[in-house]
Amino acid sequence: MSEQNVIDFRSEFVNRFGSKISAKYSSEELRYLMNELTVFISDYEIQKRCTDLVVYTNPIPECYESFLVEKKISNRSDGTLKQYDFKLKDFFCNIDKPIDQLQKEDIIKYLYQLRKRKRVSDRSVEGYRIVINQFLNWALNNGYISKNPAQTIGAIKFSSEPRKPLSPEEIYKMRQGCMTLRQKAIFEFFLGTGMRVSEVVELTIDRIDFNTGIIQTHGKGDKWRKTFLTPAAKESLVSYLNSRSDNCPYVFVTSKGEVKGLIKEAIRKEVRIIAKNAGINRPVFPHLIRHTFATESINRGMPATSLQIILGHSRLDTTMIYAKTSPEVVQYDHRKYAG
Repeated sequence: MSEQNVIDFRSEFVNRFGSKISAKYSSEELRYLMNELTVFISDYEIQKRCTDLVVYTNPIPECYESFLVEKKISNRSDGTLKQYDFKLKDFFCNIDKPIDQLQKEDIIKYLYQLRKRKRVSDRSVEGYRIVINQFLNWALNNGYISKNPAQTIGAIKFSSEPRKPLSPEEIYKMRQGCMTLRQKAIFEFFLGTGMRVSEVVELTIDRIDFNTGIIQTHGKGDKWRKTFLTPAAKESLVSYLNSRSDNCPYVFVTSKGEVKGLIKEAIRKEVRIIAKNAGINRPVFPHLIRHTFATESINRGMPATSLQIILGHSRLDTTMIYAKTSPEVVQYDHRKYAG
């Protein structure tokens, strides 16, 4: 840096400092202070610090696509991959920092601000923390970073009220709330098979054997399993299919415009309409009906291992989260087995 620039910065520093304190001192005092300061800093080089924000122009790491490819290869469902993509891109864009420069404090700050910015629950914030930690662990194991700053961030605690399945009275009301053949078929199908909504929307008619009641179901992780129709589900589904005159291969289809398979949100909407018609004053959705199927099956004596296979769970403890044994059944079993 040239001597002239150094002198200019010294002069600017003295003048701006004098302006800052001018209201506190008389003219004579101010002149004295500025003269003393000029002499004092004459032996120092003063440079103006750059305070411009450094913008990291590419917030998405180059290795990110490789991470998603590996997750896809390991049979993660499309829904899971979309959640990874949504959460991690939000993280990258808001951190706006290369992953090899991330600090634990950056992640804690992001999670704290996430709760306020998106107004999400502690349960949702914990979901973000898990995904971020998984990605950074992968990046560490593959040599993209030297340490995982998220590794020592503890799990975010949240209170979780157990999901309450539909009661027998609510099931009766839901049946009464079905105003169309399609609504009746949808409700009975979920209640009788326990299938996921993601499995139902891609189900085609040719995968159902109406003689045996067996459904070839394509589930999570690209795994196939057999699910089964109950008599009520079979009867309502046959009535609905017989009412159709289209050639669409999907089990549940649109009723207006071009005939095509219903998407997940359309099925959820139908279930909400049924619940509204039924006068049920709490949220009802396909996954709740799946929980109801599990609970009803357990209460009727289905072995948990059989239920696990029907629901498509890889772990039995996941099945037991779904299945809520009623107090009456617990009391009956106690009397039966405990004498």
